[in-house]
Amino acid sequence: MNGLKGCRNDFQILSEKMDEALPIYFDNACMTLKPESVLNEICDYYHHYPACGGRSYHKFGKIVDQKINESRAAIAKLINGSRDEIIFTKNCTESLNLLCRSIKFSSNSIVLTTDKEHNSNFIIWRILEQEGVIKEHIYTNADNIIETIENLYKKDKKLSVVSLCWVSNLDGTFISDYEIININKRLKQLFPDAILILDAAQAVMHRPVDVKKVEADFIAFSIHKMMGPTGLGVLWGKKSNLEKLSPFILGGGTVERLDNNYMPVYLEIPERFEAGLQHYAGICGAKAAAEYTVKLNPDEISDYETELNRYATEKIKTLDSIEILGPPEPEKRSGILAFYFRKPVIKHNDDELDIDEKLSIRKNIMIRKGKFCVYSWCSIHEDYFFEIMPGFDPVFYRASFAAYNTKHEIDQFIDELENIVDELSDLPDFPK
Repeated sequence: MNGLKGCRNDFQILSEKMDEALPIYFDNACMTLKPESVLNEICDYYHHYPACGGRSYHKFGKIVDQKINESRAAIAKLINGSRDEIIFTKNCTESLNLLCRSIKFSSNSIVLTTDKEHNSNFIIWRILEQEGVIKEHIYTNADNIIETIENLYKKDKKLSVVSLCWVSNLDGTFISDYEIININKRLKQLFPDAILILDAAQAVMHRPVDVKKVEADFIAFSIHKMMGPTGLGVLWGKKSNLEKLSPFILGGGTVERLDNNYMPVYLEIPERFEAGLQHYAGICGAKAAAEYTVKLNPDEISDYETELNRYATEKIKTLDSIEILGPPEPEKRSGILAFYFRKPVIKHNDDELDIDEKLSIRKNIMIRKGKFCVYSWCSIHEDYFFEIMPGFDPVFYRASFAAYNTKHEIDQFIDELENIVDELSDLPDFPK
């Protein structure tokens, strides 16, 4: 009843009733809740040393510098990297954009992604086609990725980047460490200068992440998805790879001086990539979030979230007209349970409530509705969904679990979802 290792007690918001009922928060793939230790660190910054880092040598400034270093070290420990390889950004999206705009491409360079990428890891590469880069995408399958790499080599193509989502926010499917290692090994055998990027937004915290083990060149993630503050992300890269990048955004905090021609002489990594005043309160909170995650243990978090998904999957399978998105086995979907209705469930007017709104208003159950920013997959598979949902634009629903969720919450979610299914019983199913 109290989440992994009793951690539910660390989230005050989960004990605050709304309309005489406790909140049930199942939108963790979008954003996780924050434990008290994170909130305390953020407030501590504003209360006790609200100054600028990296520029000021007074007492407040030195405390901020120390906190920034401690945060880099805590995040590095979480992913088994080095402190000077941690670059702070606004979010995972900015981290990926930094790479997109900082990697040096030649004409006809190929960027390879899968069909299941978040817009942040799809659109950015697509736009580069205007500059001569070729964007390729394939079905999400580890063997297929290796096969595609080999085929490009046989055709004497220039593969420059392979950028993959480690864990899908659409349905929770993931590429295992073993598969990543094999992909990277084959990639470097055939294209020694190629870069492997991992979108780890849904991986960090939810599973063990060891950058030295998987040997990717870069990984990107958001702090707000690992129980930390909003407005902060991380780009990790091997030091040798970071040295090859051109800074994406320039300004204060990135330049040591100007040379005789008024050209910038950059600061050392990572500061050269962190232009302007930083989110110092968020950086302090990120330290607490990383330490909290280490304390809970990502291995145990992963097992627990899968256990919750297994429990929820068995229950939702008993409800009529609901189909699970992705593999039927919860072990292959991490802590994400996405589903859709085989009925024409849509709002006909502004006064009508959709499924997610009914859950929220009636029982404070919060899930996500939409296409989860994975427009590429939805577009590629639209013919399939048009066949099973003729005349309707498919809408998906997603319950995503975290360490503070419980089976009792899942029981309440399924009970209310069953009530909604009963209310829809007069609607005909789409033809199978």
